Amino acid sequence: MHNRTEGLAGSLRGAGQGVAIPIHGRLGEIAVPSLVVAGALDERGTERARVVASGIRGARLVELAGVGHAPHLERPRTFNRLVAEFLSMHTAAKEVGPAQPSIVRPA
Repeated sequence: MHNRTEGLAGSLRGAGQGVAIPIHGRLGEIAVPSLVVAGALDERGTERARVVASGIRGARLVELAGVGHAPHLERPRTFNRLVAEFLSMHTAAKEVGPAQPSIVRPA
């Protein structure tokens, strides 16, 4: 996977951490089933994913081993399977899981 420096710089200027309004304090307002996926090789991303998942009641956190910052690009089949399985488990919009996030680390 190759990225251009100019493209990354443009993305960060438009939607980077310094631009986005922090919403961590509002995560508890999310009242629908939520799936948070992180690549285990991306330490900062995984840390952030854990914070997000812990802030959403009943969120499911999946940390993919051997994957970095872009699980959807690095392991598209695994990512798509996780999303499809998650969506098939949650058909009612008001369904909310347990108070603590579940952490799954598929092989």
